[in-house]
Amino acid sequence: MKYRRSTLPLAGSMLTSGLSLGTVGAVTAALVWSHLSAGGSPAVAGVIAAALGAPIAIGVLAGGALVDRLGARGVLLVTNGLCALALLAACALLWLAPDRIVLVVAACALANLAGAPGGVAQDARVPELARLARVPAARANALRDVAAQVGQVGGPALGVLLVEASGLPLALAAAAAAASAAVIIDALLFPRFRIARAERGTSAPGGAVGALLADPTLRMVAVAGVLLVGVFSTLDELLAPALALATGRGGDALAGFLVLAGSSALVSAGTLAVLGPPRAPQRLLIAGLAACAAGLLALGLAPATLGFSLAPVLLGLGIGPIWPIVLTAVQRRVPTAARGTAIGLLAGASLAAQPAAALASGVAVASAGPQGVALVLAGAVGLLALAAGLSPALRDLGATRPR
Repeated sequence: MKYRRSTLPLAGSMLTSGLSLGTVGAVTAALVWSHLSAGGSPAVAGVIAAALGAPIAIGVLAGGALVDRLGARGVLLVTNGLCALALLAACALLWLAPDRIVLVVAACALANLAGAPGGVAQDARVPELARLARVPAARANALRDVAAQVGQVGGPALGVLLVEASGLPLALAAAAAAASAAVIIDALLFPRFRIARAERGTSAPGGAVGALLADPTLRMVAVAGVLLVGVFSTLDELLAPALALATGRGGDALAGFLVLAGSSALVSAGTLAVLGPPRAPQRLLIAGLAACAAGLLALGLAPATLGFSLAPVLLGLGIGPIWPIVLTAVQRRVPTAARGTAIGLLAGASLAAQPAAALASGVAVASAGPQGVALVLAGAVGLLALAAGLSPALRDLGATRPR
């Protein structure tokens, strides 16, 4: 299907991005919370989170090259379809053999592996979707991030609430339904894009690696991404649930924490979408990092009631605009035919920190307590904000690199 000056492809991309991220978040939160609320150990919960997170990093890394070689639409539809089938298999396993939770986790991990390239396919074609909708690429990235934030907070919160209400089977069934809906919407609305022949020589992985390594701005962004993804995967999957249990709170309080963080992220990302890209995006990036550090500090030092209310607001406001700024920088500074591979490499390297962080934080929470872990993370993000403020490389973040 061909589109001329239509907002439908961008709107569809926003909707399915939110559904896909919500599905991943719901599955992870449901499995981890089901284990913890039944009296399971944080260390085992960390293993579950790592088993679900590692395939996403692998899928994103492979997905970038697939997008550049095979095309965004085909990769998006096939991989998301496989994701939906794997989640349906997980539901069947849970119904037929409820005591074989390892097989259920494996099926969900396979779903994450299959679905990860779809996100790269969407990100790689945002400039083209933006042109069809007649909006700047930076604004299109911010709009898609708003939808992504809805999925990232709504998915985990809904997963926890469904486990509390009716158990794990209902949570996984809802995730499978959302993944199936995303496939249908993408089949109807996501266009086919062609890459000019003159650009095809840059699509090899080496071209994307060279583009990232040769650019000091993108190198700095990559370092920040690795740390941030590790920190926030730890927060959503282990630290916040452990704090909820340690302070005598239940699933409702955890869902409220996630909703509050997501709502704050929506406010900051939505403000960026409405106002458009700032003239000095590096300042917004540094301010976001500082707000995240302050939120983690509040989580570690403030009384439980205040910390559970203040921390998610600061964290959400800080994280909201970061990914749109980073993604726009990659789209502006990497050749079109290598864009998918570059985004896959950057996102994959960041996501590779997620399973390692889950394993490490599970042990750390069990030994040092959730408040102590929050303080360590606050120090790490605070140092990153300081380094970003002193780095001359970030001064060029908003520029388009000559090609």
